[in-house]
Amino acid sequence: MSYKKNAEGLFIGKTVTYRGVTYPSVVALARAYGLKRDTCWRRYLKGLPLDMPFHTKGAVTYDGKTYASMIALAVAFGISPQLCSARLIRGIPLDRPVRSGGCKPCEYGGERYESIADFARRLGLNIGSARLLIETSGRWL
Repeated sequence: MSYKKNAEGLFIGKTVTYRGVTYPSVVALARAYGLKRDTCWRRYLKGLPLDMPFHTKGAVTYDGKTYASMIALAVAFGISPQLCSARLIRGIPLDRPVRSGGCKPCEYGGERYESIADFARRLGLNIGSARLLIETSGRWL
């Protein structure tokens, strides 16, 4: 199978449009943002910003202040680097209180439960079944 190359020596593939700019290929888009092709494509498919540094070893700017790294940013807000990155990706403020899924109150059948564990225990279910029941027929508070 042969592939054609453009004037820049890039393989010609399907064009990719990102933020109103059309690139001749994913490789060209990746080069424009300084990313590896696979990283660029994964972020593009998930709708994640290509210009935001995730898990990088460089400086990270958040809310107008520059931090030496993602770890330094996480430490400043008292959260793990993984949670910090996940919140940045989803646009969730870093100063929001940390709550694990097991501590979130829920409601089912008009009755409130303090946690998924409380709900599961009172209905005689395992955690997985209780979570599925809340997500399909109840609600998280």
